[in-house]
Amino acid sequence: MKQHPFLGTLLGLGVFCAGVAQARPIDELDTLHRTALNHETKQQLHQLGYERASRDGHGSNRTEYWLSHRNGTCAALELHDGIIKTITRAKSRRCESESYQDHEPYEARTSHAEGSHDAAVVAKNQMTRYCAGEAAGRFSTSPRSVSTLPLEQSHGKYFVYGQYESRGNIKTFTCTFSQEGRFVALVGTS
Repeated sequence: MKQHPFLGTLLGLGVFCAGVAQARPIDELDTLHRTALNHETKQQLHQLGYERASRDGHGSNRTEYWLSHRNGTCAALELHDGIIKTITRAKSRRCESESYQDHEPYEARTSHAEGSHDAAVVAKNQMTRYCAGEAAGRFSTSPRSVSTLPLEQSHGKYFVYGQYESRGNIKTFTCTFSQEGRFVALVGTS
């Protein structure tokens, strides 16, 4: 079988693998391969300037898309059994659009960490940012469209109130943190 010269050049350069373009890795995220996507990993992503933008799938086998506010990179984190298997660059539209739709009723959405004593502690100065990232992921919206008010303390807990736009409507939410700083819940309020 005769090979087309252009295809031969691309193959020689390693551009194609099994007929599909190879995804380009993101060097600054290399250390996250084969780690669990837990609170500490999310904190590392936040420290590198990434915010969760959207996700495809449910449970421990899904793909999450994270947007870097420093350089505009959209990172696709593919998870299997809760472990990050691959990290690649994704098209920026994956980080800008509502690519993931949660079929759970809006009013019923709360954090999986609710009531958990195993949740990691979030520093007070990071609570609004953490809440905004959780809201962007939970409600399938771009982190850029999430706004929060300053942190409030009441009755031994911390609260972050926020809002985002969804299909032309303003939706509000509340994040709750324990006195120790553990993330307790994210609840949609409208």
